Amino acid sequence: MSGEDWAEDIRAEVDSVLGEVRGGERPGLAKRLEALRRRLAAKSAGLQADVKQSAALKGALGRMKRELEDAQRRAAAQQSEAAQSSALAEEQAETLRVSAQARRKLIDALDRERQRARERAEDLRRAREELAAALKERDRERLELEALGAEARAKDEEIARLAEAQRQAAEILRQAREQAARKDALAKALEEAQLELAAKKMEADRLALDLERGRKAAAEGAKAAALLEETRRALHERQAEAAGLVESARQAKLEAEAANERAARAMANAETVRREGNEAMDEAQELKEKLLLQAGSAGPQTPPSEPTPAPARQTPVRPAKSGRSRLWLWGVALAAAGLAARLWPAARPPARDYPVPFSHPSAMAWQDGTLWVADWAEAALFRLRPRGEELVVERKHPLPGARVSGLAVIDGFLYLADARNGVIEKRRLDDALTLEQSWPLTTGNVSALAWNGDSLYAAFSRPGRISRLSLEESLPVAGTFFASPAVVGLAFQDGRLWSADGERRLFLRHRADEALSLEDAYGLPELDAGTRPLACFTIQDGELWYGRDGQAGLVRSPLRSLVSRPVPEFSSPAEPEPPAPVPGV
Repeated sequence: MSGEDWAEDIRAEVDSVLGEVRGGERPGLAKRLEALRRRLAAKSAGLQADVKQSAALKGALGRMKRELEDAQRRAAAQQSEAAQSSALAEEQAETLRVSAQARRKLIDALDRERQRARERAEDLRRAREELAAALKERDRERLELEALGAEARAKDEEIARLAEAQRQAAEILRQAREQAARKDALAKALEEAQLELAAKKMEADRLALDLERGRKAAAEGAKAAALLEETRRALHERQAEAAGLVESARQAKLEAEAANERAARAMANAETVRREGNEAMDEAQELKEKLLLQAGSAGPQTPPSEPTPAPARQTPVRPAKSGRSRLWLWGVALAAAGLAARLWPAARPPARDYPVPFSHPSAMAWQDGTLWVADWAEAALFRLRPRGEELVVERKHPLPGARVSGLAVIDGFLYLADARNGVIEKRRLDDALTLEQSWPLTTGNVSALAWNGDSLYAAFSRPGRISRLSLEESLPVAGTFFASPAVVGLAFQDGRLWSADGERRLFLRHRADEALSLEDAYGLPELDAGTRPLACFTIQDGELWYGRDGQAGLVRSPLRSLVSRPVPEFSSPAEPEPPAPVPGV
């Protein structure tokens, strides 16, 4: 096999190995490379032997060159002797010719061997380069394989870590859900317990108030009855005494004119007794009027919106009548008063109930002809519109995670108080109720909002405060006033601020002075029944709208149906005033 064929064979083998490497056929690569290395080593040994043989040929060629030079010298000597012998000359010429031919053959053979040696050296160099490239490629592939293995191991470890992290996240999420469920259950149980406790407290307060009123009325009635009985006894005694004196006077007139002076004195005494009896009757009448007024204060009274002025007290004309006639007149007056007290509830304006698809209202506000109502259990706002005898739900706006406790509509924006997140928010009146601005509160929660055209009023529960907020960038507090610690609603009517006490189920009217002084208190008999507390209210066009927690309906009642109640007193709590909201975000 020539050097070129061998180099081509080696090159084909190397290309095959490189093709397998590039094709990803890794098995047997090391054995193929080792066999190729052995073949290269064997060929290198053969090439070295050829080189040695070439060196030996070179030595023989040198010897032949020396012999040729000797022959040439001899030929030159013989040429010098040619003149002596032509035959010898021709022989020498033939010898020179043969020597020249042999020299040319040796030179040609030497040139061919040199060319072969160069070709073999070039093939060996190329084979070594290809082998080095193959080894380098194998090393690169080995490094890539090691890197891929390391990367695969790292990915496996990362996958394992991710799987573990996912498992831990799933476990944490499950625990969080369980905790959230327990928290929601506890919060719901706490709210139900608080509602039940508030209802029981209100019921106990109402029973205590009714008991106290009953006790006072009974005591006053007992006093009045005792005084009346004593007056009656004194009247009977004095009437009997007067009758005796009149009879004595008559007898004295019949006996003699000398008894006229005594009879006149007796008549004077009788007149005095009659006058005292009339005064006693007047005192009894006044006492009876007081009893009627006190009995009426526990029942329906004149509503606040249309107060009836008290008639001017007139001095009654008391004709001289007998005590029996006066007692009969008193009985008629008492019967008329009792009949009026029984007929008054029937004369109260009727209220109207509107069913709604929610049962936990927490805030109300009017926007022209639209009623906005928040429901804390639904975590949503409902936009309602009266149509005939119904309240139609026009749209429901979910507010996940919020507990709206106050609403006010101002200049095309909806202001709402979120008691759960402790913020006051300003939202656009669009379909998404886009959040425009928010004012976080550092302490305290707002339980109601109201707008009077100039300032935003916010009620803070525990401590009981009503704050006036200026509608500026930072919503600063312009004034703070004492209020009930259980305010569930605020509204303005005829320049007066109304607040609702959810625990006492009272509607309180405040004066428009610098202290928002409490002016009157009113209630509704239908609110006294049941255990569902008053949750929110608002006023529109002389109509009172309110909702109760746990009742799937809203009630509209005229303001004139309110009943006067005793005005409560609120002590100044020890807690500090509610702080101003921080700048809006």
